[in-house]
Amino acid sequence: MKGKIKRADLFTLFMFGLFVFAVVTVLDLRLITSMLVLVLGSLGALLILAQLITDYCARRGAGGIKIEKRGKWEIATFDEADPRATARGTLEVWGWILGLLVSIRLFGLQVSVPLWVMAYTKTHGAKWWLSISLAMFFVAFLLGVYDQVLHVYWPKALLLELFKELFF
Repeated sequence: MKGKIKRADLFTLFMFGLFVFAVVTVLDLRLITSMLVLVLGSLGALLILAQLITDYCARRGAGGIKIEKRGKWEIATFDEADPRATARGTLEVWGWILGLLVSIRLFGLQVSVPLWVMAYTKTHGAKWWLSISLAMFFVAFLLGVYDQVLHVYWPKALLLELFKELFF
């Protein structure tokens, strides 16, 4: 199946359409209101388009792009591997996402997201410097963009509120 669209590309195409739809939807809004969706949606659509082109060219063998061995953190897609491995990988990802959501509710977004990024990257093979750097990037992003620029209301964390009531 040289150069043809595979079933795995359908999800990528769906995500591309979703990002483009998000950008088109907010075009009529004020810039300050739609800025975040415009930036992230446009960037996401461009990255997804680059992924589609890379995948297509790799299958065609064009441009000198070689398909290298899959990293240990990457699970197989539809037609490539054992369904049990795919299911296990899918359940693991959902576990990480649910753990993040519970952590956000208990400890707050500002604490949970950097710790989650650091834990996720470290358990999936990243070096300490990369895990800490990514976590610090998210701290800067959350505090810089959401707190200082957009002035987002941060929901109260359950455990932090409990400790505040107990000790202060």
